[in-house]
Amino acid sequence: MGLLALFGVICGGILFFPKIGDAAGDGNVAPTNIACQGWERDTVLISWQDNDGDEVNYRIERSIDGAAFSEIATVSPNAGGGYDAYRDTGVDVNKRYRYRVRGAHGDGSFTGYSPVCSKRRLFETSNTPNNGFRIFYGLTGTTDDCPAIDGNRVCLANTSFLNIQQTALEGSADAFGRLGFDRDAAAPSGGLDKIPVNVVWCDGGGCAGGNSLGLSPMLLETAFDLTTRAGDPIAYLVGEHETFHFQQFKYGGLNDPAAKWVIEGQARASQDKVCIGGDRATALCFDDIAVGYAGYVPEVNGYLANTATPVNRSDYGAALFWAYVTEKYGTSAAGDATENGMNLIVEFWKQSAATPNRDGIAVLNSALQALGKPQRFRDIWKDFAVANYAKNLTGSPVPDKYKYADMAETGGNYNAVSFAVNQPLALNTPFLRTGETVYPWAARYYRFTPAANVPVLDIRVTQDTNTPVYYTVLGIRNNGIAFEYNSEGRNLNQTVLNNSFSEVVVVVAGMDSLANYRVSVNGTQPTLTILNPTTTNRARVGSNTAPEKFRVAVQVLAGDGAPLSGVDLARFNFRIGAKDVPADQILTSAKIQDQQWFVVRAVPQDSPGAYDLTVNYDNSTVLSATRTSAVDYTPRTDADNVLIIDRSGSMLGPKLDAAKNAARLYVDSWRVGDKVGVVSFNQTPVTDMQLADWSDSGANTRQQAFNAINGLAAEGGTNIGDSLTMGFGELQARGNNAHDWALVLLSDGVEEASSPAVPFATAITNISTAAGKRPVIHAVAIGPNADGPKMQNAATATGGTY
Repeated sequence: MGLLALFGVICGGILFFPKIGDAAGDGNVAPTNIACQGWERDTVLISWQDNDGDEVNYRIERSIDGAAFSEIATVSPNAGGGYDAYRDTGVDVNKRYRYRVRGAHGDGSFTGYSPVCSKRRLFETSNTPNNGFRIFYGLTGTTDDCPAIDGNRVCLANTSFLNIQQTALEGSADAFGRLGFDRDAAAPSGGLDKIPVNVVWCDGGGCAGGNSLGLSPMLLETAFDLTTRAGDPIAYLVGEHETFHFQQFKYGGLNDPAAKWVIEGQARASQDKVCIGGDRATALCFDDIAVGYAGYVPEVNGYLANTATPVNRSDYGAALFWAYVTEKYGTSAAGDATENGMNLIVEFWKQSAATPNRDGIAVLNSALQALGKPQRFRDIWKDFAVANYAKNLTGSPVPDKYKYADMAETGGNYNAVSFAVNQPLALNTPFLRTGETVYPWAARYYRFTPAANVPVLDIRVTQDTNTPVYYTVLGIRNNGIAFEYNSEGRNLNQTVLNNSFSEVVVVVAGMDSLANYRVSVNGTQPTLTILNPTTTNRARVGSNTAPEKFRVAVQVLAGDGAPLSGVDLARFNFRIGAKDVPADQILTSAKIQDQQWFVVRAVPQDSPGAYDLTVNYDNSTVLSATRTSAVDYTPRTDADNVLIIDRSGSMLGPKLDAAKNAARLYVDSWRVGDKVGVVSFNQTPVTDMQLADWSDSGANTRQQAFNAINGLAAEGGTNIGDSLTMGFGELQARGNNAHDWALVLLSDGVEEASSPAVPFATAITNISTAAGKRPVIHAVAIGPNADGPKMQNAATATGGTY
């Protein structure tokens, strides 16, 4: 029931009709759709549809009590070329007035006459001065003239329907006051003593605007039994809905380019959230009715079928959002299953009036703040988008934020959300959808039912735009949410273990800007490999009663051998021998290119010796690997370590980030008794931190190393050979000959735009054949274009790892 009527726009109490051209072009087409509507008790507004092509004005004729028609006014076109309604004032309410209209041409000729309409009868809903509604109506089967508008009836069959409107209009205004609105919806404005309500064809149902209201006979005469609940209560609801508009207009202030999502969305939600009447105990509630013309639940289901439309452009469909907001963030009347939360809508309009000229989102945020709620529209939208899928789940667990209280009540029959994709997923049969779009504050839903032999789902959403999007991945088992992952960012890369899920749903919720993206989902058989430590390169962790920390590196590959995306570091588990490593003993972790690195403190064991290391992902038996005898509970020699970090231009971006992550994790894997130093390089190597005793207190060389690492920026050429030589020199100058020595090279291995004094290959030979104490080189190749053979040779030639 909108602000715009099919027969015109109610603006400041005047009915305006756009000029409609003469399709025949013969200059002699009579006007149609004439309407005689009430305004004040003694005022009639005459409006019509202009169908002529060359009239210069329209002539209004009137007949009183059966007398002959006489011309009473000439109406000229307004600035827009249309015609404003003619206002006939001072009429005698006890007499019968009839009106007709015809167009006048410049040559003195006229169009034919319009049909005749008559002054309406009066019914006042309240005897209170300057309050209430005055209904103007006509009756079929009487002397009333009731010309149809576009074929639609404009008069009532009998007066019984007026009593229903008295209940609906006055009861709604009373209910709004009971709920906390402090401006009376039934108080007329514009100098009127009553709010005019015209029974006339109006926007398919009802229309409120300016200072008046229109209601369609079609709806007012729809049958409903308050006792048996049979039929359609639209005759009550249209009055409540339109009176709610009057309530909104009493506050005003809203300045939203798509205001209907607030104006109409709230009004439609109020049909379900407001009981008609000033006494809550006897008020008429209709939230148990899930069907009917212009009903709340049908509107909700219409929105759920088209969530790709932004909620703040959804007009009436936004009713579901406002119902969600009131349920979750309103507080009164507590315990009232129907009206609970309506104080949030009251506060919305108070905030709108207090600080005008804001859009609906800004006003809602102010209302939430005024109610002491930390959430804002952006936060609520995320949960609302997920709730519109999860609301239909009947198992456990389903968080309350994803449920609608109304669905637990009679009449809360919300349909399932519409899916952009809804299909089975077989093993090694990837799904790909390109050219997808999500608009701001709209949502798309992708549902997959994985086959029982699909152990892992590799889910990727990749944007063409660089726009924040809210992603949710849900794994459903026994009709409840067994797995949930949420993130806001540009892309989604998530690995989901198929833990007997009946379905996996991906929700893509638009935020501030439009996003274009691709969706890829693959059911795959992945493998997990422990890269470090190994059976031949054990981690020595010291005493079995007070063991030390050590570094673990793993890699997860999809069935095609490509690194599996979306691997979550927090979901890895470790076991040494028969003992699980507690979560708080997984000290740090990082993604290093396509690998996952961890620093883990070994668990105490009953006796010294070598123990198996088992790593699994999310307690899966599919993604699990064991290295036999990889953790050795024997003392290790203290080690002096120099990080050699490539900061050349070729490392710009993710590669340097990966090198920094690896360097910090190496630093964290060392302990008191070791030494740490940092050398970085482009075309020129620099000692960023001299070799010093490792400590995490006092001098805190751990933090000094972190500071040196964090400050690196990529630029310039690449000089690996001189950098290794500098690092070796640092060990020779400050290292302890009783310690193990190591150079940790983090680079793409590509020497560019430099003239090293010692080339890379020569530096490796010099270090591996040097007299006296020699270091090993642990080489970490960074980036897909890394020179792997050179990096591996550096490790192999010196006895290090690659």
